[in-house]
Amino acid sequence: MKQVQMKQLQRIKIALRLLSLEKIVLLLPLFALTFSCCDAAALKLHASHADAGRGLTRRELLHRMAVRSKARAARLLSGRVASARVDPGAYTDGIPDTEYLVHLGIGTPPQPVQLILDTGSNLVWAQCRPCPVCFGQGLPYLDPSSSSTFGVLPCSSPMCGNLAWSSCGKQNWGNQTCVYVYAYADGSITSGHLDADTFTFAAGADDGSTGQASVSVPGLAFGCGLFNNGIFTSNESGIAGFGRGALSLPSQLKVDNFSHCFTSIAGSESSSVLLGLPANLYSNGAGGAVQSTPLVQNVSSLHAYYLSLKGITVGSTRLPVPESAFALKQDGTGGTIIDSGTGMTLLPQDVYKLVHDAFVAQVTLPVDNATSALLSQLCFSAPRGEKPDVPELALHFDGATLDLPRENYMFEFEDAAGSFTCLAINAGDDRTIIGNYQQQNLHVLYDLAGNMLSFLTLLLALLAALAISCSDATGGAMRAQLTRTDAGRGLTRRQLLRRMVLRSKSRAARMLSGSSSTTSVSASAVPGRIQTSLDMEYVISFAIGTPPQPVQMTLDTGSDLIWTQCRQCQSCFAQTLPSFDPSLSATSRTFPCNSSECQLLNWSSCGLQSWGNQTCVYTYSYGDNSVTNGFLAADTFTFDGASVPDVAYGCGLFNNGLFTSNTTGSGIAGFGRGALSLPSQLNVGNFSYCFTDISGSTPSPVLLGLPANLYSGATGAVQTTRLIQSSAASYYYLPLKSITVGATRLPVPESAFALTANGTGGTIIDSGTSVTQLPPLVYGLLHDAFVSQVNLTVTSDEPLCFAVPSAAREMPAVPKLELQFEGATMELPRDNYVFEYEDGGQSNMCIAIMSSGGDLTIIGNYQQQNLHVLYDLAGNKLSFVSAKCDSPFLVWALSANGIATSRSASWGTARMEKIWNSAYVVST
Repeated sequence: MKQVQMKQLQRIKIALRLLSLEKIVLLLPLFALTFSCCDAAALKLHASHADAGRGLTRRELLHRMAVRSKARAARLLSGRVASARVDPGAYTDGIPDTEYLVHLGIGTPPQPVQLILDTGSNLVWAQCRPCPVCFGQGLPYLDPSSSSTFGVLPCSSPMCGNLAWSSCGKQNWGNQTCVYVYAYADGSITSGHLDADTFTFAAGADDGSTGQASVSVPGLAFGCGLFNNGIFTSNESGIAGFGRGALSLPSQLKVDNFSHCFTSIAGSESSSVLLGLPANLYSNGAGGAVQSTPLVQNVSSLHAYYLSLKGITVGSTRLPVPESAFALKQDGTGGTIIDSGTGMTLLPQDVYKLVHDAFVAQVTLPVDNATSALLSQLCFSAPRGEKPDVPELALHFDGATLDLPRENYMFEFEDAAGSFTCLAINAGDDRTIIGNYQQQNLHVLYDLAGNMLSFLTLLLALLAALAISCSDATGGAMRAQLTRTDAGRGLTRRQLLRRMVLRSKSRAARMLSGSSSTTSVSASAVPGRIQTSLDMEYVISFAIGTPPQPVQMTLDTGSDLIWTQCRQCQSCFAQTLPSFDPSLSATSRTFPCNSSECQLLNWSSCGLQSWGNQTCVYTYSYGDNSVTNGFLAADTFTFDGASVPDVAYGCGLFNNGLFTSNTTGSGIAGFGRGALSLPSQLNVGNFSYCFTDISGSTPSPVLLGLPANLYSGATGAVQTTRLIQSSAASYYYLPLKSITVGATRLPVPESAFALTANGTGGTIIDSGTSVTQLPPLVYGLLHDAFVSQVNLTVTSDEPLCFAVPSAAREMPAVPKLELQFEGATMELPRDNYVFEYEDGGQSNMCIAIMSSGGDLTIIGNYQQQNLHVLYDLAGNKLSFVSAKCDSPFLVWALSANGIATSRSASWGTARMEKIWNSAYVVST
């Protein structure tokens, strides 16, 4: 006995020594477990600008247009064959990174991954190569082909049956592979194939030295994520689900319990996670009493750990809150969750108000309203260098009381604005979530076998010693290193608090419906990242079904699939119109996965379970990482009274990306060159549009199926150039030859605009890009040409803006701008490349052209204002002529000149391109 005690004392000394050196790495050896893992008339549509009627200033219009164009350039650059992927993250809003990451290896030999520890979901997944749509990560993507122990699970496997939304892969997925779609209520989505491989939990110190031998566990199921979009923008490479479902890591390891001890959010030390601990975990002694409370079962949710919270005490005052405010209701709502992924505790509104008022009453400091509003927290102004007295805070559970240390509920920081003490608790919905800020330096044990949760305040050094003792005591104990994503980033206290607030709000949205996706949650409830300023440009309206249900879709000349959000939506963005309901249509049908239409999709699979057996399930992505998942269906489309039967479209059930901000559209209408696009399905020989001024409110005409003498009544010369064929079937490439500014033809070789043999470069005319974008070298020459010819002070280089003197009675002259194509010249009116606005009494004049950041040239819709643009698909030509697009006579003339066409039942081959043209939304 004395020898054992001496060994334990030595371990504690070693741990304390490590702590003093500030090099704690709590990676202990894992002991291997042996177990089995487990045709139509000429059609007229109306388009309206999404910014119309919003009362935006000219400066706001310019900013929104510039931001949209940058995101669009990233989308186009990354969507092309043989081009490098461009991360559009710089142009989108972002919720700060999530909380804690577990480090382990997958495969043989092991490839390192960093997965978010998530006690609120079940699936374990990592981003895999090849990754069509993935977020940036520091580590290389997991490469299954490099692992000798990797195996794809078939769709008939029991593990595949544990997924609510699974299907049998086809084509690019691989036949009979288990394909999954897994969504979170904050709108985040991962889609990939379910695999099995060896997981390795390594041992070693952070200085590179080798400790005890690594231990591997074979045959663990995990998701190889190929399409991943959402709040996955940090240094993580996936998520490790620690929930109560069969696919979670604890369940697959068949451990009776697991525990974690989170270090301070402001520190850089590692935290520990242990799986499979002895029953006498706490017997080795640390100050304080072990507290235990039952885990509450929620039959409607296997992804979260519920507790029985009874009350809250602030200071000596027990708040007058009924226990029912924290209780789990029969319908599965409400309740109290302990969660590893939420930063700060969130309380129901009424409960939070009582906590807020109690602190205001008991803290003798003034409330700093400005800081409170900015950080969405209760914050007090405090004397610099002091830590003012605050009341104690206790959470009362069934059989246990959590007396929170001050550092676990108050957040203090100083900056140039002053010294502040803030309450690290916030208001949420009807559910209470105990966040990880309140769990700092608590050893929390999830006793899965006993259905209990225990916690105890522990020093990290003691925890290290205990963990060593546990590992010696049982061959089944496992451990993994855990780090906080903010560790070592040099963030200020104010930044840490702000990031924690945003994370907690976002996490609350995710927890609303959990990973099972049984309840659809509007993305409008998610702050920050989901709400983006990149609203669509133009929308067209039509109807689907019998009787017709109205829809609004983005007009997209750079993609093929037509899709709309459907009533069964599991993860969808907010829209003003009701989601389309196929069950209400007498003419609706779904395509089976062996249909010729399904074969046109690069990423298709055969539905199982929730999808419906043998349904054609699609995954369709865009270069900006936007993704839609759903099933392929057919129905009658109605355009201004003309009905077209049996048009194929996607019923989107999982939709995430830049279209989450578009509150007026319900999907995308692909107008590209592939077989599934709207022009191809309608078998029309051409289509055209005439975009009105972006600041106007008059609808723009969009027509399909036009006579050859379309321009006979127009003024000005019709210009025609050829459309260039390319392997990127969705895009409309043009032979741009040169650019002239004023009288100066820019010294740019034609090759700068040319489409190369390997599919890079080229010039695209696009309905979705706002501002024309040029390769950097070309943009630099154009920029310098305008600077040399405009005698004004430059205030911005991209977009290029000039300050207009206040004495000027009218906007100064600018040189003309021409784009020379093969056989055609586009002489741009001033309003199609100069953008003028006033801000604070200062007049500004900007050139609405930007750098694309790559080798692609994009002719944007700002340059196409008041041009009637005709895509002659049969003749493989593009024509344009100046027109007043908001003229009632023009709209009438174009409508009157429509001709009847017949719809062909023939279907060619389609190539799905990763591009989403965001600007115009088509409504039928």
